Amino acid sequence: MKDENCVFCKIVAGAIPSFKVYEDDEVLAFLDIHPVSPGHTLVIPKAHFPDFSATPEEVLSRVVTAAQRVAAGVLAGTGASGFNLSTANGQSAGQEVGHLHFHIIPRKDRDEHKPWQQREYAEGEAAKIANAIGERLRNKASPRPAYRRQASRGVSGGFVAQGVGSAGPPPFRPSSPKQASGYSAGRQ
Repeated sequence: MKDENCVFCKIVAGAIPSFKVYEDDEVLAFLDIHPVSPGHTLVIPKAHFPDFSATPEEVLSRVVTAAQRVAAGVLAGTGASGFNLSTANGQSAGQEVGHLHFHIIPRKDRDEHKPWQQREYAEGEAAKIANAIGERLRNKASPRPAYRRQASRGVSGGFVAQGVGSAGPPPFRPSSPKQASGYSAGRQ
């Protein structure tokens, strides 16, 4: 499936040139034309899916597996000591091209690139948000339906919706006073 107006679909088709670094039957990786740092690479599915949420799990799996391989090449080819792997989902998140893509941004010590500003949760805010997300996942109101491969390719590019995924995680229960107050164990 492709979108005639999508710049990435045009790159896949060869209508727009790019500096390709990786390609297989379903995935393409090429240098970003406006890099955050030298070697900034985009990894995309060749089929058109507008964003992360609309992309079937099996396609995401292939793209992420390719991104892991490409990231190793980016590290080796640029001499970077690390990288950021990111995607934006929707215009409000900064997505500029409506075709799923992951950014691999090579990083070096003291490169001064700051991807985003962090903040602290307000009192009780983390528990409230965690419960709202968990509730949404437990109720069959998943943000996107599960997909299955369809034998004949149709409008959806061979993927059709089939109900909802798993029941989701259990409700958030703070395990310590710090968690209850909004402390995130992942940020220290």
